Amino acid sequence: MAKEHIKRIRKSKFNRQRASTSTLRGNCSTGYMFTWGTGAAGQAEYHHILPIECLQDDCIQPDSHIEFFRNCMALTVWDINNGDNLIGLPTKFPYKGFVDNVAAVIAELNPGLANAQAIAGGFGAVPDLPCHKREHYPAYNDGVTDDLNNNVWLKLMEDQPKCRAKGKDIQGHLENASVHWRMKLVNRGRGGDTGGLGAAYCWRNRNEPECEPIWFIPFSMNPGTPERLKPPPERPVGKGVKAWFQKIFELTF
Repeated sequence: MAKEHIKRIRKSKFNRQRASTSTLRGNCSTGYMFTWGTGAAGQAEYHHILPIECLQDDCIQPDSHIEFFRNCMALTVWDINNGDNLIGLPTKFPYKGFVDNVAAVIAELNPGLANAQAIAGGFGAVPDLPCHKREHYPAYNDGVTDDLNNNVWLKLMEDQPKCRAKGKDIQGHLENASVHWRMKLVNRGRGGDTGGLGAAYCWRNRNEPECEPIWFIPFSMNPGTPERLKPPPERPVGKGVKAWFQKIFELTF
């Protein structure tokens, strides 16, 4: 029976597997959409707000009802790669490349404009969003998995005894969860946990007294308490830049 349900899922319009990079690029239209030139690869990545790993059988609880959940999936129209479940997030590299260039000057004079440039893909601009490499695994994934188990799968189980479970039920639950976790990421990057001091501001002022205790928070995807990090020193002038790059990786992301 389980194999039959798996076949039904594969033939249905429910998709919980990753699409090609070109498909993700075409679907994702929000977040940090880095587009500067051809030599700046790796500045951003496409983040599945509800991660692929969190929708696989081994994360779904209670596992005793997995056959029922697969049956619901087979009736559901939902694609984990749709734009509503995608957001562009910066990798480590934008922070490495943030130097005293035009973007840095604009950031000091007009932080709002700087963030707009970052979102649009301005080279050297830092967006008010978490870093995709910062506490994604396991913290973010664990938080999403727990949320889905409590607020998606258990809710579907409540409908099972009366045979009310329908494809639109799981679709609505997943769409609501995606909206919820998108807002958590956006709020974190904008400084929702740091009194309005967003990621761009905290990066520029990471060694200042007001930011040093909290500078790392807007960069973290951890839905709980982010791991405390020592701020890296300012970028040196002249020699020592390569060593400084290495130190950033050791001390931060």
